[in-house]
Amino acid sequence: MILSLRNLRAGLAGIAVMLLAACGGGDGGGDAGSGAARPTAVATADRTSVPIGTAVTLDGSASTTPNGGTLRYAWTLSAKPEGSGAVLSGNATAKPTLTPDLPGDYAADLIVSDGTSSGSARVTITATSVNPLAVVIPAEQTVLRGATVVLDGSHSLAPTGGAVGELRYQWTLIEQPDNELITALKDATTAKASFLADRVGIYRASLVVRHGDKTSEPADVRIAVNTGNSLPVVSIAAPADAAYDRNGYLVFAGTLRRPVVLDGSGSKDPDGDALGYRWRFPATAAIPVGSKAAIVNADSAKAEFVPDVVGKYTFDFMAYDGHAATTQRVIVNVSKAADDTVNTAPVAGISGTGECELGGTSIYYPYCTIAAYASYDPEGDPLTYQWTYWNQASPGERLTSTASSVVLDGSKTGNWRFELVVSDGKLDSAVADYALSIKTGANVAPVASARVDVAKVLVGQAITFDGSASSDKNGDQLFYTWTLERPAGSSAVLTQSQNDPTASVVADRPGPYIAFLQVKDSKGAISNRVGATTSASAFAKVGNNPPVLTRLSLQNHYIWYPNGNGGLDSGTTPGQPVIAESAPMFITSNVQYMFDPDQDSPLYYDISVVKQPEGASFPSYSCSTAAGERCHPNGSSLDLVVPGDYVVEARISDGVAVSEPKRVAFTVIRGRENYPTLLLERLPANDRDSDVDGNIQLFFPFTAAANARFSNVQPVESGATSLAVERFRLTAFDRDYTIVDLGTSTVVEGYQPVFNGLRNNQVIRKGDSVEFSLERPPIANEAGLHAAWTALGNTAEGNAEGARLQRIVDAYQFTWSFRVAEKEGYTLHRGPLN
Repeated sequence: MILSLRNLRAGLAGIAVMLLAACGGGDGGGDAGSGAARPTAVATADRTSVPIGTAVTLDGSASTTPNGGTLRYAWTLSAKPEGSGAVLSGNATAKPTLTPDLPGDYAADLIVSDGTSSGSARVTITATSVNPLAVVIPAEQTVLRGATVVLDGSHSLAPTGGAVGELRYQWTLIEQPDNELITALKDATTAKASFLADRVGIYRASLVVRHGDKTSEPADVRIAVNTGNSLPVVSIAAPADAAYDRNGYLVFAGTLRRPVVLDGSGSKDPDGDALGYRWRFPATAAIPVGSKAAIVNADSAKAEFVPDVVGKYTFDFMAYDGHAATTQRVIVNVSKAADDTVNTAPVAGISGTGECELGGTSIYYPYCTIAAYASYDPEGDPLTYQWTYWNQASPGERLTSTASSVVLDGSKTGNWRFELVVSDGKLDSAVADYALSIKTGANVAPVASARVDVAKVLVGQAITFDGSASSDKNGDQLFYTWTLERPAGSSAVLTQSQNDPTASVVADRPGPYIAFLQVKDSKGAISNRVGATTSASAFAKVGNNPPVLTRLSLQNHYIWYPNGNGGLDSGTTPGQPVIAESAPMFITSNVQYMFDPDQDSPLYYDISVVKQPEGASFPSYSCSTAAGERCHPNGSSLDLVVPGDYVVEARISDGVAVSEPKRVAFTVIRGRENYPTLLLERLPANDRDSDVDGNIQLFFPFTAAANARFSNVQPVESGATSLAVERFRLTAFDRDYTIVDLGTSTVVEGYQPVFNGLRNNQVIRKGDSVEFSLERPPIANEAGLHAAWTALGNTAEGNAEGARLQRIVDAYQFTWSFRVAEKEGYTLHRGPLN
């Protein structure tokens, strides 16, 4: 089976991209030359100073018109902090909303129109940071084994008005290779901590900063340690006022019509390898609507472009050696310079389907919508719209609109004609025209879907791009056109046929090969060239090291410790069989740790059964992960009711080579009374632990850094001084056992956790059971935090908030541990893994 890994996973390795298209300006109207009295715009806000993350309602309802007409509103967010992704919600309404995401000033401008446009009114909102902000740069590192890793949190911020010098730092290693608690941090309470990368694999560290009684949310850093090729280290020269935003993207400013230099010449390769480069507009963010900007010297370390439209330009800069690539995203926010007196006429652009199905469309049943989304103004001025449209059967009956879109009744057949003129208040655009037919059997443009067989190949091997997942709603025959972006110096040519959905190329140089797919149906409709699924890429290497699978873990179906071990794996101390009760115990297969020395991604893995008793049925599982580190096959579980011996095996592939296998061998027995040694079980922690049905068998050594079900974040009961994090039971079946080295700790003074029901040097007699709990004191405002989380319910937002609160609790680093004197390897550790 493993020999067919590459073909078996072909459909999973495509890299999807999508274009975030920018839309036109506000929905104002205007006739600046009509001589009519101008309305007056008034812009206010319900609050002008708020903490980041707090929604602000802007208010233009006090705006007035002397002409008695209905006012239309056009809001523009004209200024915001560098790196902010905040946008206005409802910018064509009287009261849009804004949620600041970074500290600083946000300026919103309002123009109102009643047929004549007002002057601009501005309101400024200042966003503050109530809590400190932990910032780790870089957020990812790749080093060779034996290197000293420096973790840099010196860019962290104090709350608004606070002094950075008063910040207190706390670093924690939250993940280590093989989950072994070996590596320790040096200077963990300073801005810059460090550790010796003595093992190959993935390390993760987390930084929390405190300022007085205020605590930041944790910021994480990922460190990949290898013995093979190191990833290139990207360094991009930028103006002094450039900054990294919360996504790690470099953000700086440019001005219209003036060249912007993109300089990555400071990039280095830790191994001294020669580097290749590629600057490109990613399909995920691209350029402003209407821009025709091109990158000059895109395959050099230093490139440039000339912005021709105000707005956001997003670039991906790739530096690559013969084995792997590192990509850094750069955002240039382009505005009109203060000394720029040029005003260019706006451009009208009409978006539509060309044909609309009689009786409705996929947008607003039963209507057809034509929009001005493709319109733009090079200087970024707010636009007003003037539509003229008519049914060609009665061309004398002309209709008009000043909205940003026109909606037709799609209940009757007809051929319509549209003309659009947009204005920036000074100049009018040329007329844009558009034809639309309402008919039965309207043709819908096909959708292109590009994939690649494997994401990594060796130089000299073929890469196959596959467009067979492309679709046409009308069922028309499709024709395929592929175009290829190659590494510098490559002369590779795509082999393709319009009637064949696949295309292939033999890689002749190391580096990225990106194929773009456009499909056309038999009626002539063409898909978008850029979209969510229209490109796929592969990377050609000069050599390859096989991936490494460091651990295979079989986790209990009801509880999973993502940064620890409560289940069976190759590190489990022998002699602990799985108890098959009358109510079956479910095990979920989970490969927790996979690593590639060359940093290849995605990785593909198979779990298969090497041995099982007759009548048992352990399901095999296959998976692909673009993260290259963890792939969890939810729902692939084993009903362990058949006693006997089992052996489960897993292997992973990078598309070129296959790892050495990892195996887990275990025995299933019937009846708890037949257990041969000291049994560890997890009990429901409290009445709220309702997702656990009964007691759960665990295995020594037991280690856990966090609980994915957020049970550490709990409501505080009235008068409670401690909270039960988890409850366990120890049962001695074959002899007496002694608990030794029992202890607890925390990094925050006054918040000491405890064992309740278990003490140091306690003896558990043969045939006896001891139940105990891990308890901690409630943290500040825990009841309020829990209430806010619970109010979100079982939603994506609720899960995200639960994870955030769990990390707040984890920052206290509550730790419980003990070992069993008579059994080597029988240990329990709940808390940070360092």
